[in-house]
Amino acid sequence: MVLTVAILALNLVLRVLRGVFQGIEDFRGFSISAVLEAGVKVALAFAFTAFGWGVLGALGAWAAGSAASLLWTAAVLWLRYRAAPRAELSFDLPRLLRTSGGVTLATICVTSLGFSDVVIVKHVFDDRTAGLYAATSLAGKMLFFLVGFVPTVVLPRAVHLTALGKSALPVLVQALGIVVVLAAAGLVIFRYAPGTVVETLTGSAYLAAAPLLFPYGVASSLLAVLNTVVLYRIGIHRFGFVVPLSLVAAAELIAIAVFHDSVFEVLRILIVAVAAAVAVTLASTRELSSRAPAGR
Repeated sequence: MVLTVAILALNLVLRVLRGVFQGIEDFRGFSISAVLEAGVKVALAFAFTAFGWGVLGALGAWAAGSAASLLWTAAVLWLRYRAAPRAELSFDLPRLLRTSGGVTLATICVTSLGFSDVVIVKHVFDDRTAGLYAATSLAGKMLFFLVGFVPTVVLPRAVHLTALGKSALPVLVQALGIVVVLAAAGLVIFRYAPGTVVETLTGSAYLAAAPLLFPYGVASSLLAVLNTVVLYRIGIHRFGFVVPLSLVAAAELIAIAVFHDSVFEVLRILIVAVAAAVAVTLASTRELSSRAPAGR
């Protein structure tokens, strides 16, 4: 419990400090911080496991990786800004509340659309089917995480261009181009070698999940597109998409709960729901440009 609390606290502070790198578009510093965290975690996890420390060793490695990255990130930022002139901060509380509410709800919707299906399947199908679906989700989500770096770039870039009164639309177009190319490459592998992917990640016991991998990959690719578009909207302070996105997320939950004769039906619902979410997020405001006043 102590290690779990320490991990949560370390990661809370680390995300804030690392967000400074993201906000000033110092992606080199951001990458070093992230790689340092992952590297220390993996190295120590292997070492602690070899010592026979089990779960405590794994949690200790996680905490140590977060702590190492936090110390490095804090030191770099302190050295960089210790002599910077101080400026008064002013808060527009109503706008802050609107923005925070919009960001929170949008994040919940994206998370629900992309991850709630596994929970529902676990409750409505037998253990074997739920296990195969979970294995499919583990493999299929690779496409989502493969392009996870794209929104990291999109958000600060969109904020910066918006602050200058310029359109951030080219950033979105370029980002979606990268997402589509990378996801398409992954889908080719999922289509023609699903068994290899599933066996490599989960073992031969889950080979029966191979037919599910390609459709799940399609859903994960659409989720990556959705995540990119949502963060773009957040970056330009346009939150008109939140209500329709919430309706789509709720509809997905209801549809899967009611129509689940097979996991393929669940996958069809998942694909349609995420595609609809992309559509309403793109179409829910009058323009994709960021020229309108912030906060709408």
